[in-house]
Parts: sequence; structure tokens; C-alpha cells
Amino acid sequence: DDTGKESMPKASLEEFRDLENPVLNDHASFTGGKEVYRLYCYRCHGKNGQENNGSYAQSVLTKPAPDLSDPALLRKMTDGELFYTMKFGSGEMPPTGGYLHEEEIWQTVNYIRTFEGKEHDTTTQEKSNTTLYGAILLIAVLIVYVVKRRR
Repeated sequence: DDTGKESMPKASLEEFRDLENPVLNDHASFTGGKEVYRLYCYRCHGKNGQENNGSYAQSVLTKPAPDLSDPALLRKMTDGELFYTMKFGSGEMPPTGGYLHEEEIWQTVNYIRTFEGKEHDTTTQEKSNTTLYGAILLIAVLIVYVVKRRR
């Protein structure tokens, strides 16, 4: 019974096919996408997209989930198509658009792309670590300076 369930109007795949991912493929996107994947995709698609034939997937699916680690499959799908599939669902896969923000879906697209070997940009994380270490070093130098001046 679907009474009370919100239904999401389904758009055409054609409307999404040529969309480019607006979310930078950086460390924050990778981390966010990995978390969404862990929470919502892992039980059926498995670790690193390799179809999961565990008890959960077998109990809810009539056929195995697509193997997202298959480079041929991912090369055939644009980012827009991956986004569309996640947002509106496909086959036995339920839509996530009712509870995930679009940015979270795009982040997950970036994360799924790492299954085919596409690296995410880690320079954002490296820069923030460098800034943090620099700030800690500056504070330590200031403390030493103040302590020496008080003597």
C-alpha cells in the first residue's frame, strides 16, 4: 500500500544524460560520497562496487546488483546517468532523491568513479593539513617566545 508515501516525479533520463558533475572531485567530496555509499549502497553493491551476494542482497534482490567495479559498465554511463539512477532508482534499486540532497548524490557519483581507478584530488586535504600544522607550529613558537620573555 503506497498510501501516505511521497512520490517523486520521475524525470526523463535524457534530461540528465549530458549533465556534468558540479561537485569538485576533492577529498571532502570523496569522504562524503564514501559515507553515503556505506549507508545506502553497500548492502547491495558491496565493497568497491563489487556486487554483494551476502544474505541481505540475496533476501531483497531477485537478481544481483550491477557490479560498479566493472570499468566497462562505468565507461558507458555518464555522471548524469549515474546521478539519475541514484536519484530516481532503477529496477529494484529504490530512489534516493527523497532523502539525499543533490550534492550528496553527486559526491557519491565521484566516489563510485574511484572504483574504476579515477583518483580524487587530495590537494585540498593536503593544503588544510599543511595550514593546520603551520598554525600549530606558529602557536608553539609564540608560547616559547612569551615564556622566554617572562623569565
